[in-house]
Amino acid sequence: MEDEVSKHAFEQLKSILQTALILWTPNWNKTVLVYCDAFGKAVGITMSKLDENGHDHPIHFASRQLTSIEKKLYCDQTIGFCNYIFFESFLPLFVKVQG
Repeated sequence: MEDEVSKHAFEQLKSILQTALILWTPNWNKTVLVYCDAFGKAVGITMSKLDENGHDHPIHFASRQLTSIEKKLYCDQTIGFCNYIFFESFLPLFVKVQG
């Protein structure tokens, strides 16, 4: 019985992951949410938007490992560092390239 339940759950999860829209296209006329997490070894940032029902959907991800010097930052410094990584990673999405 347990094997059947596990198999069914796995097949259902696999189906959802194969058909679900993972990243949404940005709508720059709506509010964009930014989440940042710095956890001692790396920094992760997610930019997302809310749909009509208030559900959060990711638009873009960025992450990178911290250097040995960056790992020594205090909490408030790490938050500022997250902002730096955000602009470094996402600025091209906001700025039109002049050509």
